[in-house]
Amino acid sequence: MLVDFPDQFVNVGSYEIIGPAGLWYSNFAALQPWLDENEEAALKLMAMNYRFNRMMRECPEKAAAHLAEAVNSQTGSAFTPEEAQFTTSAFEQYRLPEEEKAETNNPESDVYWGKAAIYYMDAKIESGEVPADSTYQDFNPLDEWMDKLMARQDLMDWINSPGVCYQ
Repeated sequence: MLVDFPDQFVNVGSYEIIGPAGLWYSNFAALQPWLDENEEAALKLMAMNYRFNRMMRECPEKAAAHLAEAVNSQTGSAFTPEEAQFTTSAFEQYRLPEEEKAETNNPESDVYWGKAAIYYMDAKIESGEVPADSTYQDFNPLDEWMDKLMARQDLMDWINSPGVCYQ
């Protein structure tokens, strides 16, 4: 709507004014038994995500063509590569692992993903949906998995290796 009707809709703000539910972040979902049996695959999926983030930052025109094709095939939309490039550059941040660790995965950061999780966990505890001694980390070990990825030098080297725009 912001792109197609700029005279009718405006971006009034982000998470600072709409609260924790307004903070959207990259995420994966998997059941713990799958993670327990497929740690290597999970870490490689995370690495692929960050390699794609590099591509979106370093050569968005190439990445946007692939993104438009994927989104269009999965949603029935008709994004052009130029529209995909504009919307992703205007509305998305493609953080690298080091930035995620410093921002999205940092409890001291204003954009720490756990702030939204804490907000919703408190509501689930209050409603009785989860035990009173539950924490958001019980249901979302994102920080733990970020640490696992960053400890894997082979995957970090691949994420940061040259040539992301030429493969």
